[in-house]
Amino acid sequence: GIPAWITFLGVTLLLFGIVVTGKYWTFEKLTMLFCLFNFVYIPAAFWAMQTGNVKEGWLAVGKGFYAPTLVGILPMSAMITLI
Repeated sequence: GIPAWITFLGVTLLLFGIVVTGKYWTFEKLTMLFCLFNFVYIPAAFWAMQTGNVKEGWLAVGKGFYAPTLVGILPMSAMITLI
């Protein structure tokens, strides 16, 4: 696929360009489109559980809400600061 940094750069430049041109309606609608696109992760989670691709199951999903782990990426204190 496309590297994440290229996607980030492209979307950022697109939204920045829309903001600079002063067309708020276009910016708002495009941002809402990006938000709606992220809802695809909800059915994807259910599908992954049904196909057996997730070993830990829903308990791991629930635990991730109250005790997220980013081993090797950020210490928990930095994570709390970001949140």
